[in-house]
Amino acid sequence: MHPWFASLSSISPEELILPRAQQFARYVNLHGNDSAQVTGIMRFPANGMEIMIIDIKTGCGQHPVYPLKRTETLAIVFYPRDTAPSVLSTREDFPDTPHQNWVPENCPFSICIDDRAWEEASLTYTSAELLQRIFLWFTKTSKGELHGADQPVDPNFFTSIYDSLLLESNFFTSTPEETNFRYRLDPCGPLESARFYTLKRIDQNEPPHPVDFSAVTLSIAPEDMTRIRKAPNNLSSLNQVMLERKIDLVHTLKEHIRALDSSAYGSFLILIVKIPMLHPRTHEVSGTNIMAFLSLETIGEVGKTLGILDRDPSKPNSYGALIQEQPILPNTLETISFAPCPVHQDFDPRLAALLAGRPNNNILSTLLVGAGAVGSGVIEPLFREGRFKLTILDDDILLPHNLARHTLSRNNVGKFKAESLAKHLQAIMPTLAPDYIVINILKISDDPKALSAIKSSELILDATASVPASRCICDLDSNARRLSFFYNPSGTVAALLVEDKDRKIDLRCLEAHMYSTVLHNETVKDFWNIPAVMTSYAGSCRALTTRLAASQVQILSGLIAKKIGQVLKQADAKMIFWGINEDGSVNKIESIPGEPLPVTNNGGWQVRILPYVGQQIIKKREEKLPNETGGSLLGIIDIPKKRVEVLGIIPPPEDSIESPVGFTRGTAGLYDVVMAAIARCNNEIRYIGEWHSHPEHMRNAPSPTDIEQLTFLTFTLGEDGYPGIQIIAGDDGLNVVIGQMDTGAR
Repeated sequence: MHPWFASLSSISPEELILPRAQQFARYVNLHGNDSAQVTGIMRFPANGMEIMIIDIKTGCGQHPVYPLKRTETLAIVFYPRDTAPSVLSTREDFPDTPHQNWVPENCPFSICIDDRAWEEASLTYTSAELLQRIFLWFTKTSKGELHGADQPVDPNFFTSIYDSLLLESNFFTSTPEETNFRYRLDPCGPLESARFYTLKRIDQNEPPHPVDFSAVTLSIAPEDMTRIRKAPNNLSSLNQVMLERKIDLVHTLKEHIRALDSSAYGSFLILIVKIPMLHPRTHEVSGTNIMAFLSLETIGEVGKTLGILDRDPSKPNSYGALIQEQPILPNTLETISFAPCPVHQDFDPRLAALLAGRPNNNILSTLLVGAGAVGSGVIEPLFREGRFKLTILDDDILLPHNLARHTLSRNNVGKFKAESLAKHLQAIMPTLAPDYIVINILKISDDPKALSAIKSSELILDATASVPASRCICDLDSNARRLSFFYNPSGTVAALLVEDKDRKIDLRCLEAHMYSTVLHNETVKDFWNIPAVMTSYAGSCRALTTRLAASQVQILSGLIAKKIGQVLKQADAKMIFWGINEDGSVNKIESIPGEPLPVTNNGGWQVRILPYVGQQIIKKREEKLPNETGGSLLGIIDIPKKRVEVLGIIPPPEDSIESPVGFTRGTAGLYDVVMAAIARCNNEIRYIGEWHSHPEHMRNAPSPTDIEQLTFLTFTLGEDGYPGIQIIAGDDGLNVVIGQMDTGAR
């Protein structure tokens, strides 16, 4: 039996005090049968632990994967405080297997039978479950079905005052020469109750503090690694562990302490050790575990023990360097205690990508335009996935009513959204600290910082929910791919427009595709027309905002964010709508928009036709041959930029005249159809001209009658500042003819 048990006192079953120990003894005696038998009961007088010694039939076959016995003697340790029992092996040669806990050098091996938090496990924990989990551990281990190389510290056997330590992400960027950096344990929460601490580098100009630390980093090479089964808790055992893995810790500490300023001698040491996690059977490296060991004696005392420092007799608790190094006295290294402490690395892009399930952690230089509720709601989950190195551009100020849906909090009211959102995200992941620019995207022409951010971006996200801003973003001088996302006015539908990687289908083209979809797809016909309930948030008639629940916004934002993560891996353009029903279910429409037909230019005006429009015109011609046919055109007009996007056709009204020698477009119901289409698209589209077909064996060049019609269109539409457009379909395809007031027909 392991020597550790010699320090325990044997007691009778009647002397058991702890309820869980009493229950377990009773259960095994009544129901253990031949599978489990209590062979002894002990107590640890110093802390009241009660230990049940049991023989258990492991169920191992003739050739177990690990050298387990068919009957193993275990010690079940019950504690006076409410915590999970520990399961220890009583033999010193218990084999190395998966799912064992680290324990100190002088303790028996501890198997891990339950990975749940005790707060959760205790709700249903019974003696039967405890015994069953022990049986299950042996059954799976003997068959090699327990996986994972993790070796957590068993908290019941260590006296560290620190539960966990957080390392800032830049910790390992320090070079070995930066020995004189000082660190301090910054409690996460009130000092009196903190169990989680951040190890923070402190300014060298700050005066020394009693709880300053000097850090030593050690990294065990995978080829030198063997499994560590016992967690060292003093300098002697720690040095032995390191020597077995080709690291001379004593020599390393001597060199480190010699390089320190004498003001650090009153501080403490913290050893940060990178340990490859090896599988006990395959010896494959499955990851890296990081452990900290904190000295419980000062650096001065450590140096004295190592023979390189000595106490200064003229000053209390003061040390000085020895000119002549002294030999280390026998058994003195054991007097320098180290408390092991689990380490958490800071939340950085690598960890963010890992936790998000991303196979790589590519980070795109990204410009977010628009820091409102939509922008903040979509960008935060994507930022938490470590996707973007952000610059946020917006000139708006956070107002109190914005808090109904924005991710920012009350302490940001009255501040610029771009700056506040950048700082909010920086607090989540400092290594990806976003930049910000307080400016309107429509007014960036002479702002060097904004222009530089645009030029250097790989991705531009439009969260402005503004037509002028979206078109401006489309036209920016940058190679960046662009995405636009927004909600409809009532907040019942969200849309995501994604350019293709080559930008052949840009945001302007996608806007036209969107309106075309709204016109022709009944599922989203009311995208713009579901009335929003407005409410006033100030005295001005313009101080209105939508009544829209934050829960609805979070659903829509989450859908958009998830899809952005997917489409960034794809080259195609995309257009997606999501609609939320009253019962909370979601409808989705997703399409891959086609590339527009080649641009037609005339007099500075550019006209593009969606592929759907061209296909429909050609189809209508073929259906009506030998007659000619025609109708009206709908599209987007941008007068300042002289851009026209042709997005829809209207079939010939009922009173139209179609014949093999001509076509006369009627007017019956046309006005109502046009106005309904305009209303359906939020007044963003217009009547822009006419289309018609030529008969078979005829080319698409305009006839004298066509020129006459185009002249009428030009004078009529020219009064509103845009050209007349005529599309003619013939045997040789489509011909786009543009008429302008100053040049006539071209």
